[in-house]
Amino acid sequence: MNNISFEVINSGKSFYEFLIQGKSFKIKCGKEKFSTIRDLVVDLGQALKSKNNSHLSNILQQNRSHHLKTCLKIISALYKNEFRIFVLDICDLFVKNKIAFNTNNISRFIMTNDLSLSFSGENTAKNYFLQYTELKLFVNEYLNELLKMLESALLNFKRESVWEIVPLFNNEFLFHSLTHKLKEYFNLYVENIGKEFKDKMEIVYPQSLCSYSLYGMFDARKTWFINRHYRKMDIFQTVADDVQQFIINNPTHTIDFNSDHWILRYKNIQSVRTYKINFNEFSISTKNEVKQYLIALINANESVNMIRRRLDGIKQIYLELTNLPYDPINSFLEINYFHVEHLLLHFQQLTNDAGTNKYKLGTIRGFFTEVKLLIDWLGDYYQLENIDNPFRKKKFRNSHSFEERIGYIPESVITQLENHLHLASKTVQNIWLIMMNTGMRISDALSLEADCLEFDQESNLCYLKYNPHKPKQTRANKGLDYHKVPIPVPIIEVIKKQIKETQDLRRLSDSNKIFLTARSNKLITQPTGGSVQGAINSIIKKNNITDETGKIFYYSHHMCRKTLVMELIEKGLSIKEIADYVAHESYKTTEYYYADLQIKKIGELDAKMFDQLFSETLDDEIQSQFSQQEKGSLFNEIKLGARETPEGHGVCVKHVSFGPCQKKKCVGCKMLLTGPQKLPMWRKLYNEQKEYIGEMESEYTKAGIMDFKDHRLYHSEIHLLEIYNKTIKKIEDFAEKRGIYINE
Repeated sequence: MNNISFEVINSGKSFYEFLIQGKSFKIKCGKEKFSTIRDLVVDLGQALKSKNNSHLSNILQQNRSHHLKTCLKIISALYKNEFRIFVLDICDLFVKNKIAFNTNNISRFIMTNDLSLSFSGENTAKNYFLQYTELKLFVNEYLNELLKMLESALLNFKRESVWEIVPLFNNEFLFHSLTHKLKEYFNLYVENIGKEFKDKMEIVYPQSLCSYSLYGMFDARKTWFINRHYRKMDIFQTVADDVQQFIINNPTHTIDFNSDHWILRYKNIQSVRTYKINFNEFSISTKNEVKQYLIALINANESVNMIRRRLDGIKQIYLELTNLPYDPINSFLEINYFHVEHLLLHFQQLTNDAGTNKYKLGTIRGFFTEVKLLIDWLGDYYQLENIDNPFRKKKFRNSHSFEERIGYIPESVITQLENHLHLASKTVQNIWLIMMNTGMRISDALSLEADCLEFDQESNLCYLKYNPHKPKQTRANKGLDYHKVPIPVPIIEVIKKQIKETQDLRRLSDSNKIFLTARSNKLITQPTGGSVQGAINSIIKKNNITDETGKIFYYSHHMCRKTLVMELIEKGLSIKEIADYVAHESYKTTEYYYADLQIKKIGELDAKMFDQLFSETLDDEIQSQFSQQEKGSLFNEIKLGARETPEGHGVCVKHVSFGPCQKKKCVGCKMLLTGPQKLPMWRKLYNEQKEYIGEMESEYTKAGIMDFKDHRLYHSEIHLLEIYNKTIKKIEDFAEKRGIYINE
């Protein structure tokens, strides 16, 4: 360093011209600074050769105001090779810390010796570096070596290496390289990524494919880069479309018996829906039984939605059984009758956050049915004879009597909905209108095809033609094909518009359905019943649409069907005519609706009838406990459902002065207020009790017990039947006096 040749060859008032190592430098400085130039040259050389950026940074900062250009000129002229090694070493530092870099970042780091400051600050130093040194050349040299490594990783499909290298590049440099120098290799790499998604039967979208290909993740860590550039790279859209089309054309399930995670797939026009199954909740032995059962269902072409329902029921029973104080079961065949009885009581006692029953009896019955079918199948699978299925022994007597039927849509709610339904999509609006005017099920409405309108010249009527889903097999057995119903002109126009608006989607999807939508990923799908119902309930909630009690109304599709049926009953159509119109499989279903209508009409008379029921059916002792004001409050509580009995066959009028109730059942209680609106339920209870007693007598006889009529249990069941009968006669007498008729 001390052997550097240093000679002044010219000078002026404010400059000196030096000849250093044979190279000329003209430097602005006064005479008093002359002696420092030689020291500066020596210090720069020492800092570069020792790769001490802290030292170099201090020198540059000290000379930033007057001699920064001089320093950089000296570095370039005298220490070019040392500076190259120095820069490459700094690039190594960035790579070691997994930090993307470019010339700008490197120049700032040299000036500040602080990685955190290398991404912020002014660019004056960078401009000087670019103007007076070969910094850009050396940084690009390093980046080109990284590109060679990336090229090799792409060519050999080493994903982990790609994911390690890509984050080291500046976004703009990376994009330019992938779309020019490395385009061929990168496109091949992305295509191989696409093959992996095909093998896994996983649909992937362009942006996610970009994020996964470059960074090995789906959360788009480089969001800015991906959002800005991925649409310019056609390969992502091309491969994503190819993967989607492959899966759509081959919607196979991902099933590995040794894996606890399965994926079932089913096609929806141009998309594939998935159902992911996790078997981790089952024990090893029980999960194997369930897996075998599901495979059998799949091989029998059971629909994915039905498999989902069956598995949900089995899971609920298994999980709740593990909460009971029994030893773990190793097979569903180990479940006995005591388990079943305990399970039923347990399910009935479960409550939700609101403190009400978590499951309705009908839902519990559905759970029991699924396990019953599983055990039956296991008996066949293991070739067991005379299998004792405890779930078959459990009878849900009177269960229908305790279930709430789906209601109709009150006129006030219909009016409010019609005023706000324009906020929904045209598809949702049209589906609603069709169901409200035809009584179609949602599954039937969604399955309408382009040729669903048929004009009959003889009757001069236009008919809506469709194939009902629910009684499909029954209709097929009777040799029936399409169901046809006459529809009003406004609904004809709605359907015609829907047919016209989706004609391009039908052509593109090769589907004949009229309810189709194009999703954001350009795939054409069918709306689901859940999405339509969710859209309507969202409008109801946002616009505070309430029923007569002030509660936010909750809409379900079947309400449209029931509302239309009740409207037709009120217009005087016969049960047979209505059943034929709405494609009821049995006239009995329509009769249930008729009974509900009678209850509705009676409910409208409840205000007038309450005083009569109160005064004529309750004991004087009970009536005397209520003042006129308390009686009014009692009626309001009854209207709100607060006094409804657990069985649902009346209301409790117990006054607070009588203290807490000690009874287990409300049947026969003198504080039970019931009337004509509950008569269908009392008749049902009576008939089911009568049938139960008949079965009991038969069982006694088979067991050789001939004196069963003397048994206390038999007497109690007969007594209950008599109470039902007396209650029915009492209600019928009350109704007959007032001209009220309740259908049998």
